Amino acid sequence: MEVLDPRTAELAPETQNLFDEVSSVASDLAKKRPFSQEVNSRLSTEFLPDRITASLNMEGISVSRRQTLLMMDAMTLSENSSKAEAEIYNALKADEFIFGLTEENHPLTPSAIRETNKILQKEILPSAGKFRETEVEITGASFQPPPPADIEPLVREMTSLYGETEALHPILRAAWLHATFTRIHPFEDGNGRTGRLLQDYSLLSSDLYPTGIPSSRRDDYYDALEKADSGDWNPLCQMICEFELAILSRVTSILEEVQSRGQFIETLARRASDKKTGGLHKQYVVWKQRMQNFSDQLAATCEELNSSSDILHVRSEKFDAIDFRKWREISETGKSTNTWFLKQTWFSEGEAFYRTIFFFKRHNFRPEDVHDRDDLYGAVSLCLTGGEPQANVRYNFDQFTDDEIRLRELLYINDKMHLYTATTEKRKGRFGPEEIWACEEIGDTSVLVQSFLEDMFVRKLGI
Repeated sequence: MEVLDPRTAELAPETQNLFDEVSSVASDLAKKRPFSQEVNSRLSTEFLPDRITASLNMEGISVSRRQTLLMMDAMTLSENSSKAEAEIYNALKADEFIFGLTEENHPLTPSAIRETNKILQKEILPSAGKFRETEVEITGASFQPPPPADIEPLVREMTSLYGETEALHPILRAAWLHATFTRIHPFEDGNGRTGRLLQDYSLLSSDLYPTGIPSSRRDDYYDALEKADSGDWNPLCQMICEFELAILSRVTSILEEVQSRGQFIETLARRASDKKTGGLHKQYVVWKQRMQNFSDQLAATCEELNSSSDILHVRSEKFDAIDFRKWREISETGKSTNTWFLKQTWFSEGEAFYRTIFFFKRHNFRPEDVHDRDDLYGAVSLCLTGGEPQANVRYNFDQFTDDEIRLRELLYINDKMHLYTATTEKRKGRFGPEEIWACEEIGDTSVLVQSFLEDMFVRKLGI
């Protein structure tokens, strides 16, 4: 087996755009450090349960997020502890070990890798932390791991080459380390979990956040690893970028939420100033990040409301933002399927009284537009529809109206976010009276979130 040199990787423009966006968002976030104690406390528990649970589920170890949270509180095992509880405990301790390595600026060494696997397999596998002494064959894989005699020199070569590539982008470095390790497959068991922890080590060492791999993306993940074995690093790098941007978005929301409800999004407004140099995909990446930030803010605010009120409740169901292909399809044809982004059901005293759906569609020209049509042509908006939360109800995705709800459309155009809201006035339209909207530029979507909740609970419910 040959250890591929990451410095020879050929990266697609889309991958470079994602690298640029990760660097830009991370740089903006770094300017806000040091974080307050409250922010650091929330960040320490925000992502860990899902990351640990997903990594175990990926390997066929059936555990739930609730089990992981309980173990995080207890952090101890008893004689009656189950194997699943031992797996969670070991995974948490291994995660602590990886964090400790990065905090101490410990270089990546074969012994550190062995110790990581030893912690993961403690009291579960007798050969924990020892390089395998037998041949292995991975069913269905296009490449088989090297023989036992080659493992130690390959691991030494991998760690040595990793230390020589600090100038590379952190995402490429993390992807290369992860894929190269799993290709060597040095241990009897736990290689997948160890590989994902090494990826986290690399990201943390570069001041990024550990992403793990959601178990829902298992097939995409293994496909990306297989392509990396053949020297195509783009799928794995793009996947890690996607997860990293989602985490950076959530970190930003938490930070701004704690600092001030009135300052969401504002510090990220300048990130698209170099849009022209990045091409169409660069526009999409920035657009997606802005829409994701709004969705995260709204869902997080509703979750806080759920925790604070015994009367009011919002059930949120989030969907992945549309990908680049679908974004272009909507922009060019005005049509697509599966464009839902956030569905919410609104409750009062346990009874559902309304349902809203945010979805993506192409912006329709309106008299209220403040931009030239050349700028607006093909712009993809986040729109709202809704109605009674009854089964089999068909909502109007073309011309939603509701006198109590003002929000109609959120449009990111020319590096600015614009909000369209319905006024109380009407005009004569082709098919009868139609709403007159107002359009305004907003730099702070947290105000929009509060206004939307006010419409739902104050204007509509009358509280």
